[in-house]
Amino acid sequence: STIPVASFVQTLSGFDEGDLKSRVEKLKIRSMLLVTFEFDQPKTLPYRTLIFPEKEIFFNRLFEQNEYSRETVQPGKSVIVADITLPRGDARMSVPDEDIIKQVRIDLAKLGYIRVDKITKASVKRVEFAYVVPDSETRQQLYEINHILKKISNLQIMGRFAAGEYDNSDYAIDNGLTLGAMISGRISKME
Repeated sequence: STIPVASFVQTLSGFDEGDLKSRVEKLKIRSMLLVTFEFDQPKTLPYRTLIFPEKEIFFNRLFEQNEYSRETVQPGKSVIVADITLPRGDARMSVPDEDIIKQVRIDLAKLGYIRVDKITKASVKRVEFAYVVPDSETRQQLYEINHILKKISNLQIMGRFAAGEYDNSDYAIDNGLTLGAMISGRISKME
């Protein structure tokens, strides 16, 4: 199964799922709002991806889709996506699209380098299961849940939200170490 374990446990019948349900409630899972804007210009952001840890900005990441693949965007247009990560079950996941788009648009204008007057379309997508928070409590609960589920002999648990085997932080740490090595002169830019 690759079904998110929080949903999978709800589908079990004829199986003592009481302990499983209490463990699932302890999992920390992040949801995400993806707010997409199409612009009437070929490029919008100064870099392909920008990170915003500031609390004053509604989104925490912007990326320009056409910088990843030009084939996914119409010629002469650009598309940026604002990621808004939230705890699973957060009330902001139910805010109307128009309100979310309005807030993100206001914050885009604050940045000073995005021409919001060039926006031609906007949309919102909701992703209930976006990231497993890899803290020690969540890892322990996933370990226990998967141990209990091994009682089902023909079940294999796999993937990001079933086994919790997804963690973007190793990629970020590796890139940080590589950048530090380049800046300090231990490796060349080519490496």
